[in-house]
Amino acid sequence: MMKNSLVIGMALWAMGETLQANPSIPVRKPDAFPSVSVTPGATVRYGMLPLDTWTGKVAYLLVEGDSTNGYSRVFAWIPNDSRFGRPQEFKPRPSETHPNSWIFGEIENRDAFEEEKLIVRYILSTSRQSRGAGSQQVFDYVTGKTVTRTWGAATWHVIGYRVNMEYAWGKDVVGAREGNYPLALAHQTELRLYDTWEKVPVSALGLLAATVQGRHQLFETRDSEKGRLVCQFSGYRHGVSVIRAPSDGRVTLKITPYMRESIWEETRTLGEFQQKPFEAEIPYSWYTLSLSGFQYGRFILRGVVETAETLVPLNRPPPQGR
Repeated sequence: MMKNSLVIGMALWAMGETLQANPSIPVRKPDAFPSVSVTPGATVRYGMLPLDTWTGKVAYLLVEGDSTNGYSRVFAWIPNDSRFGRPQEFKPRPSETHPNSWIFGEIENRDAFEEEKLIVRYILSTSRQSRGAGSQQVFDYVTGKTVTRTWGAATWHVIGYRVNMEYAWGKDVVGAREGNYPLALAHQTELRLYDTWEKVPVSALGLLAATVQGRHQLFETRDSEKGRLVCQFSGYRHGVSVIRAPSDGRVTLKITPYMRESIWEETRTLGEFQQKPFEAEIPYSWYTLSLSGFQYGRFILRGVVETAETLVPLNRPPPQGR
């Protein structure tokens, strides 16, 4: 038996203005953030959090503080919103689980548009990070000498968020209840801040990427010229955390010999792939392995095969010694 790994990438694409599918709805950033009571002399930065995939609805943020002294307040504003129509102030409270982290609060949007339904929640937080002093010897290719690089101890602050999103589309909208939307994602990252209001963009939900991981193995068969390829779903990894994905979306695995047409292809639902691996008996040779994904509403789930090389060698096992 020969083993290798097949990594199947799945991208959930929901990028910026391309997702504003109803151009008749004007999307325009207000001229200025409303006047709020800012601490005299405090550094102020601006940010935004996209709240849907169809109109560019945005929560605008005014953040007080900086990475050196920490972040002390956040004002959240959603124009024409019932709760955030006027800026709401958030002050940090200690996290119950991390001694160097503080939670500002939560911003949520529940909405529906034609055949779409969405719940998105942002939890804003800040944390204090630090490093100790140290040194390291490295080779300087410019001088051809080994040099010692040193650095001092440092402490800094970051502000970020965790976003949880649930999404339903088409026939799934009617029965969608919180906790069982077909698509559920989670992601945690730093908040991008801008030094002026003019630089803050208007955007729908940004790029969300995830990876569906599979592993392939090759087994001997009774045919000395062929092996059996098994590609098995093994979960998600990296990037956005996938809590749930539409199990009835169809994926296709294709096996193509070098410089030839494909010799094997099979389509099944994502749910079936999670339960049962793809299996194919193919001649020993060099192959390209590819997976096509599917579209779910405004999200495109692409299949991408990641391997060390473009061509995957599926070699005949060596003869057994006597």
